[in-house]
Amino acid sequence: MMSKKPGFYAVYFVEERRIEIFQEWDKALQAMRGHPNLNKKFYTVEDAKAWISGITQRDIARALLYSTPPRNQP
Repeated sequence: MMSKKPGFYAVYFVEERRIEIFQEWDKALQAMRGHPNLNKKFYTVEDAKAWISGITQRDIARALLYSTPPRNQP
């Protein structure tokens, strides 16, 4: 069985203008839920930071356009 490569999940939270890099997908997914964001997996933290620094206003506008509104919780 092959071992799973470690990953870094870069997340830019659009409305909060906040950046986080997670090492676990489950934690990233939990943090992203209900928040418009841009996200991508990388194998090095340096690549994750480089991607984040290249995010444009057009990327942000697209994330807001295609984000789903949070569900109403009972």
